[in-house]
Amino acid sequence: MVDAPRDADYVLGRSDQEYDRLIEQGAVLGPATERVLRAAGLVEGMRVLDVGCGVGEVARLVHGLVGESGEIVGVDVDGSATGIAEQRLRAMGSRFTSVVGDIRVVDIEGDFEAACCRMVLQYQLDATEAISAMARHVKPGGVVIAHEIAPSLGSFGAHPTFSMFEQVVGWIAAAWTDSGGNANVGVELGRRFLEAGLEPVEQPIVEFVCALGDSDVAARRFRMLIACLLPVLMDRGAVSEGDVDLGTFEERFRSEARTVNSTVALWPPLVGWWARRA
Repeated sequence: MVDAPRDADYVLGRSDQEYDRLIEQGAVLGPATERVLRAAGLVEGMRVLDVGCGVGEVARLVHGLVGESGEIVGVDVDGSATGIAEQRLRAMGSRFTSVVGDIRVVDIEGDFEAACCRMVLQYQLDATEAISAMARHVKPGGVVIAHEIAPSLGSFGAHPTFSMFEQVVGWIAAAWTDSGGNANVGVELGRRFLEAGLEPVEQPIVEFVCALGDSDVAARRFRMLIACLLPVLMDRGAVSEGDVDLGTFEERFRSEARTVNSTVALWPPLVGWWARRA
């Protein structure tokens, strides 16, 4: 096996705290991702490759579509995360197995009717190369599916905005500075599929995932995100632990949002796009 290329830093870290955040994220994004998977044609009995499977949140959705007669193989560079995914998916009755490694260089047995990823390509040095690697594992006529963010399509904002939200967005931006990622890869997916020799559908599914700013889901989402980013932010001198005050974060966030009756975008716009292998 050859070494994988150098990619963007995963600034959220790999810890129990991050795995909990991924599960929380999966619960919120689940309906949007499921719509993409359904539209792309996932049905019962398929064999599906889940790239960057993490703790198994996308695989959980795939299982709901392919059923117990289907099969899912998850691949991720984080062996601790794939271990959690195996426990969770097997408890659901899924035929799920995992492979630890990078999709561009790892050995995976057999072919698949579909390969999918969510918020994975933004961390790749070259998204086209990663998509090509996914496609190599897909049978002719099979589908490659990506669900990625695209900030340039709309504001990652609060409406009306409030000071704590603006502060949080600034912290998020500071954590990603110089990470090497391509956060806007969602708008590039169609072209990237073509570069990889695939035929994308003409129109993707684009969604905003929003919530009332004073809801538990919004306050919890941003508290968990900042908690995972805190080591990077402190290392860069962007904040101190006292600046963030995670203990009162959710209460303060909800209070400020309630004052202005704000609705917040929980993520930038999400682009779900898929393409067929000839």
